Amino acid sequence: MPPMALVPRNAPCPCGSGLKYKRCCLDRERELARRAAALEVLGGLASLFPLMRPSGGELEEWLAAHATPDPDPETIDAGIALLSPAERRAIVDAHRTQYPGVWQSLVDDAGGVETAEESAVAGALGAALRETRTPDHLAIQLLQDEDDPAEQLALAIDATDLWSIQEAAALDEVLASLDSDLDDDLYERVWIATIEHIAARFWTDAHERRLDVLVGRLRRQLRELPPSAGEILGRACGAYENDPAMRERLGALLLSDTLGPLLRLALSAAA
Repeated sequence: MPPMALVPRNAPCPCGSGLKYKRCCLDRERELARRAAALEVLGGLASLFPLMRPSGGELEEWLAAHATPDPDPETIDAGIALLSPAERRAIVDAHRTQYPGVWQSLVDDAGGVETAEESAVAGALGAALRETRTPDHLAIQLLQDEDDPAEQLALAIDATDLWSIQEAAALDEVLASLDSDLDDDLYERVWIATIEHIAARFWTDAHERRLDVLVGRLRRQLRELPPSAGEILGRACGAYENDPAMRERLGALLLSDTLGPLLRLALSAAA
């Protein structure tokens, strides 16, 4: 039987009903395609929006033990079972409030609220399992003891585990509008000030809690790093914990670091 997508509208329906395809299975196939597309989007949103992912608390140890770039359904189900009803609701609410209109459209196409929520929670747990937990070894080699502690932490933390694709795109758009005729020194100052302004505009309590989780993860990994890197990052973690003002500065540095991953994603989509 040929794929339904290749069947002409006026051809006999492959199901054998004797009716034309457009009078028989076409609408059902379209509905199935819409549902599959909606579920795919729901399952992938948390990969682009880290604040939708579960993290922190007792879940952290389990996530670290089961982290994998390709989590299987059984592992995802096991992680979901560890979430309280309130934690599952928080994940759904994060999806629902990000784009209310889009969420409702996805709910309709997915076949209802329950199906949509299950897909969103599973996608969020899968994204949490795929998160980067080991600092990039090339970045670690760039650590300098005399650097600002916030800059040291920014080298060791994956920016896309804090900031979303939407926030990164907004920053990229604003930076692209800067006056390129400014002299280099002034341009650099304006560039830095712009990043700090956009980061402050987007910054929320959820970003702060998320950053606390990421720094906490890094602290637990220090013994797995080369001794010199572990010492530098250990002091940086201590500075972060003792200086609340450092959170937004680190957040701004990480937002600037999203520009590279955003460019790679855009080039991948274009290809």
